[in-house]
Amino acid sequence: MVLTGDIEQINKLLIPYRTGTCRIAYFSQTFRRLALILESKGLEEVIYLTGAGCEHIKGPFSFSAKSLVVKRDPENNSTIISDESAGFELITIGGVALVKGRREQFSGSLEDLILDKSDFNVNV
Repeated sequence: MVLTGDIEQINKLLIPYRTGTCRIAYFSQTFRRLALILESKGLEEVIYLTGAGCEHIKGPFSFSAKSLVVKRDPENNSTIISDESAGFELITIGGVALVKGRREQFSGSLEDLILDKSDFNVNV
């Protein structure tokens, strides 16, 4: 299992999933914490891309992850998950983390991570 909050590493890990799909998997009741799941045919592992302190979201709930990227916006002290080809954008002020592994490895623990923790600024 891989867990990282490093944006450069996150973007490298997203590349093989650009032939797959991305959809909203989990969200808190207030939508302040949200997780996207990325899946791609031929890849055994899935990626959960989580955002904390979500401020803004626009676009579809499920889309082809053709151009999904994560970037920092230092001017607004935020992190942006976006896919221009899908018209998707998620802006967070609490950071972004990526968790990659086989689906059975998560067994509910991911939901705990999304809904119970307040900070996704991790560097593992």
